Amino acid sequence: MRATFHRELATLQARLVAIGQVVQAQLDEALAALAAGDADAADAVVRQDQQVNARSAEVERGLLCTMARQAPVAGDLRLVAGLLHVNEHLERMGDLCANVAKSVPAVAEHPPPTEVRATLAEMGARAAEVVAAAVACFADLDAAAAERLPTLDQAVDRLNDRVFTL
Repeated sequence: MRATFHRELATLQARLVAIGQVVQAQLDEALAALAAGDADAADAVVRQDQQVNARSAEVERGLLCTMARQAPVAGDLRLVAGLLHVNEHLERMGDLCANVAKSVPAVAEHPPPTEVRATLAEMGARAAEVVAAAVACFADLDAAAAERLPTLDQAVDRLNDRVFTL
C-alpha cells in the first residue's frame, strides 16, 4: 500500500518539476518579449499559461485523490501538503508571467524611463535565477538549497523596492 502511495507521489512530484520547467521557460520568454516589444511572443506566453493552469489542476486533483485514498499521516502528510503548496505557487508564477506578457503592448507603446527599464531587466534576471534554483532544489528534494532561496529572493525584493523609488 505504501509503495503505491510513494510511487504516486513520485509521479506527481515529477509532474510538478515539469511544470516548474515550463514556468521557468515562460518567465524567460515573457522577459524576452518585454525587452523586444514582441507582441507575438507575448501572446505565446499567455497561451502557455493555459497549459500550466490545466497541468496544475491535474496535479492538484492527483494529490487530493492520493490523499483521500491513502490517508497519509505525519511525514507523508507533510509531503503531500508541501506538494500542494508548490503546485499552487507554480501556477501563480505562470499567471504572473502571463501578466508580464500582457503588459508588452503598453510598454512598447509607452516605454518607461531607461533607469526603470534597466532595473526591471535586472530584476527579471534575478527572478529567473531564483526560479531556476527553486526548481532544481525541488527536483532534487534538497532542503539545504531550499533554505537558501529567501536569501536569493532578497535581491529581487530590493530591485522591486528600487523601481518604486525611481
